[in-house]
Amino acid sequence: MQSKEKYMEVVRSFFVCYKPSTISCQLVIYFSLFIFHSSLAQSDSSVRIIEAPGINRTVQKRIDYARYSNGVFPGYRIQVNFSQDRNDANRIRTQFIGKFPNLPTYLPYHQPYFKLYAGDFRTKLEAVRNLKMIKKDFPGAFVVKDKINPPAIVNSGQ
Repeated sequence: MQSKEKYMEVVRSFFVCYKPSTISCQLVIYFSLFIFHSSLAQSDSSVRIIEAPGINRTVQKRIDYARYSNGVFPGYRIQVNFSQDRNDANRIRTQFIGKFPNLPTYLPYHQPYFKLYAGDFRTKLEAVRNLKMIKKDFPGAFVVKDKINPPAIVNSGQ
């Protein structure tokens, strides 16, 4: 009953503030109010996601295909350091792995530097979250856009 009273109060206040002059405006207003009223009438506010049975299998096939075709995906990595000396770069990589063993590291050579990258992040948000932890020990680290190896998909539903 309270939702009906709130609905009527909204209708009254709307018509006091806004006086439609054309029939089309009135139709739009009535339709909007009908939608608003029907949304108030629904008592179930939970959301159910119904997933087609083959979705996970299809996503996994796409990832496998990309891997087999030497595929990489666009994503983000964290550049931890760069150096012209390979020994210095490997020393920093060893320190990094000691502090962050769960993040994969990469040490490509882009002339004239060895660049130390960490992680395979699909979104920039993921990369920035990890960057905050890494910056405590490696303050010069920053996020870069790069081609990444697809990380494993975690299925929380099963």
